[in-house]
Amino acid sequence: LELTRASLLALNTAELNAEEATQSLIGVMAQWGLQADQLVNIIDKINIVADEYAVTSQDLVDGLLRASGAARAAGMTFEQTLALLTAMRESSGRTGREVGNALNSIIAYVQRAKALNVLSEAGIPVFANPEGTQLRNVFDILADISEKWTEMEQRGLAQALMEEAEAAGLFTQEIAEAAGALEEWTDLQRRDILQAGAGVYRRNYLLALLNNFAQVYD
Repeated sequence: LELTRASLLALNTAELNAEEATQSLIGVMAQWGLQADQLVNIIDKINIVADEYAVTSQDLVDGLLRASGAARAAGMTFEQTLALLTAMRESSGRTGREVGNALNSIIAYVQRAKALNVLSEAGIPVFANPEGTQLRNVFDILADISEKWTEMEQRGLAQALMEEAEAAGLFTQEIAEAAGALEEWTDLQRRDILQAGAGVYRRNYLLALLNNFAQVYD
C-alpha cells in the first residue's frame, strides 16, 4: 500500500510514466536499501531537482537505475549521486541512461590502480587511512580532481589521466548505445564502430562533470 501511494504520487507530481513510477523507482529503492516509507522522500528529491534544472525526472530515474549500485558501493550518498547525474546530464546533453552508465564507468575507473597512481602524483589523497587499504569516498576524490584540474593540465597529469581512461575502455557501453542496434552487425563491425566513436565521446562525460562541478554543490 505504501509503494502504491508513492507510485501514484510519482505519476501525478514527478511526470513519470507508470513503469518509471513503479518498477524503476522500486529498483532505485532496492539499490539503496531503502524501505517503502522512504520512497516518497526519494520522489520529492528527484522532483525538485527536475524542477530546478534542465533535466527530467525520467532522466534522473534512468541514471539512478544504472549508477546507484556502484555509487553506494563507493561510499556515495543518494544526494551526491543525484547531483552528479544532474550536472553531467545538463552539461553533456546525453540521455539519463547514458549519463548513468557513464557515471558507473567513472566510479569504476577512479578506483583503478593506475588512476589512483596518477591522482596521488597530482597531490590528491585517494586513501582514507595511512595504511592505504581503504579508499576515500569517490565523490570527494572527484571533487578534488575538479579543484585541481587546471593544475593537472599544466603538469601534463590531466592528459595522462585521460589517456589511461581511454586505455581502460571508459564509456565503451555508451558509445555502443549511441551507435544504435549493434547487435545487427558482426563482431568486427561493432569493434570498428566503437573504436571510431571513442575519440569523440569518451572524454566528454568526465570533462563535462569536472568543468561543471560547482553545479553539483548547488
